[in-house]
Amino acid sequence: ARELPRLFASNATQRILGDLTTLSVEPDALADDDLTRASVVVSALGHAYWRFGVERFFPQRITQVPTELPACILEPWSGLARRLGRRQPDRPFQSFYDLFLANYRLAPTVQASAPRVIENLRVLVPSFGNEAERIFYMSFVEMHHHFAPVVGALCDLGDGVQEHDVSRVVGALERIRVSFVRATGVWNKISARKGSALYCDPVLWSKTAAILGVPPEGCVQGATSGACAPVLYLMDALLQRSDYSSHYGQFMAQRARDMVAPTVRLTRTTYLFARSVN
Repeated sequence: ARELPRLFASNATQRILGDLTTLSVEPDALADDDLTRASVVVSALGHAYWRFGVERFFPQRITQVPTELPACILEPWSGLARRLGRRQPDRPFQSFYDLFLANYRLAPTVQASAPRVIENLRVLVPSFGNEAERIFYMSFVEMHHHFAPVVGALCDLGDGVQEHDVSRVVGALERIRVSFVRATGVWNKISARKGSALYCDPVLWSKTAAILGVPPEGCVQGATSGACAPVLYLMDALLQRSDYSSHYGQFMAQRARDMVAPTVRLTRTTYLFARSVN
């Protein structure tokens, strides 16, 4: 995984990755606490196998990229998907957590208690090692850092409605509003202007990070478009959304729900059930 940025433009990438040892992901070889990290690494290797090398990286985004993977990547990736409770383990996919939310570390000089904002973060398993990748990937981490209070606010909101406690309801809705303002403000931090503090080169981004996360045609689109972002499902539950008529709305309703983390599916189902009972 540390070699991925160097292998980006190498036509030997497939041979190197295909010669890896096939490692077991069974419980006696890999502890539960290590599953998330392992999934981040193996999914990055899978996409690197599909995309890396100048002869394979720049063809049309999905239709001209072969879907095969060597056993040393496909077998552990499938095993990790089963152990992580993903619904399509026979065809593993890079999840929103693999690409973004679990794929970060704090910068070397940053304290452990520091807020998870772009300035404090680095990519845990970088595929390119450039700033466009870091800023774009870490923006999703920061957004969900700001969204975190929404989970507790939804609980308070439900209790407030049940108890007819107006002040509690208003307080919960205000916390949700503040979280959204802070989270959506992350986009305003990222700039396409050279010299900006968080300059994200749009050409570099479009030629590297934007392409890598898209698997070949016929494979599961696990992290594509951000439609698997956990907060979307919590807010859909809150608003009892029923209309999914847009392109990505249909993607969410028909396919993406099976790709979100089991805890997100459970939280959404539990919240909807509680609302229907109350």
